[in-house]
Amino acid sequence: MLVYSLKDMIENAHLENLEYEDGYRLIDEKSLGRFESQALEVPETHRMVVSWNALVEFGGYVEVFIRVQTSGAWSPWMTYGKWCKSYSRGSITDQVYGHVRLDIDEVVSKEPINMCQLAFEITCDSYKPHMRDLFLAVEDVKDIKTPEVLNIDLEVPMVSQMLIHDIGTIACSPTALTMVLNYYGFEMKALDVARNSYDSGSDMYGNWAYNVAFAGSCNFEAYVDYCYDISSLMTYIQSGIPIVASVKTPEVISGAPQAYPEGHLMVIRGFLQEDDEAYIIVNDSASKTERDVKRYYKLEDFLKIWRHVIYVVRTKGKDVI
Repeated sequence: MLVYSLKDMIENAHLENLEYEDGYRLIDEKSLGRFESQALEVPETHRMVVSWNALVEFGGYVEVFIRVQTSGAWSPWMTYGKWCKSYSRGSITDQVYGHVRLDIDEVVSKEPINMCQLAFEITCDSYKPHMRDLFLAVEDVKDIKTPEVLNIDLEVPMVSQMLIHDIGTIACSPTALTMVLNYYGFEMKALDVARNSYDSGSDMYGNWAYNVAFAGSCNFEAYVDYCYDISSLMTYIQSGIPIVASVKTPEVISGAPQAYPEGHLMVIRGFLQEDDEAYIIVNDSASKTERDVKRYYKLEDFLKIWRHVIYVVRTKGKDVI
């Protein structure tokens, strides 16, 4: 788990028409502003993902960019597309530059990345958007160690994506996010979360960056991270922070409603040690009814299908114990 935030990028950043006020806003009477971080040295990695928390109303948007260095050469700037309130928000496809590509929401490189640079632009014609935070998660692959499991279960509301009209089979990400938002008392319907995180560029509801960006627009701190540490997951749960996790499997694991060959997201809500078997407690929205959403998967089975990508969504200022 290696995440950089905006405060790590402010030093020696280049600013155009922006001022800092708990994040960045446009200077009065300016309609376009740009932030460029200095080059950031990162541990060698092949994968990274950018997240942002911005307040944007109709008539404005933010656009986030990243470029990376491999073998001493820089890629061009790659864009996450325009993030805004309307359905025109969307990622940009076919961003492939040699061995580096921005695969919708994740930068992937065949050669190790050792440096990167982030930027964003703020544009408005009336209401001025507010870029509250910017996050960079760098994959740091580690051997998985399974610690002793603590018995804990958070009361995360259960929502089935299969009950959403028309889009239920492709709405796992916003449904998982809905359950987490509802857990914090921010009541929303899964269909509304899906509409507000929809990526028109890729015609999908599962863009990781767009889902956490929507949570950020609801005044939460929200970002995508890589995680190889079960202890960290348990620490989040002990701190009262449910986690959204990405999984993928062509086969049905014991207790699951179906296989997930194209990928899937579910909410981690707890852990259970029963005799000699450790379980992870999840809300799996692929269940046909809401009463069946809560499920117990063997921890060893979960580890085989986990993609080591998580959403961290928490109230601002909530610390991890």
